[in-house]
Amino acid sequence: MKKTFSKTLLTALLCSLCFSPLAGAKVKLKSIIQKNMVDDPILDEAQANIAMAQSQTKVSEAGHCLW
Repeated sequence: MKKTFSKTLLTALLCSLCFSPLAGAKVKLKSIIQKNMVDDPILDEAQANIAMAQSQTKVSEAGHCLW
């Protein structure tokens, strides 16, 4: 009887965890992090710096091939 009670209790606890507010909080946290990664001004600045460096590289390469 004790094993049956333990299995029943364990099953009930596992089911309650699946439907707990923490499961919803995990999804919300993930979406918040994803949104902040997209809207982060530091990332925008880094992408602008990369684009500027690529442009400067092309200008430098063009200047060396003038023969």
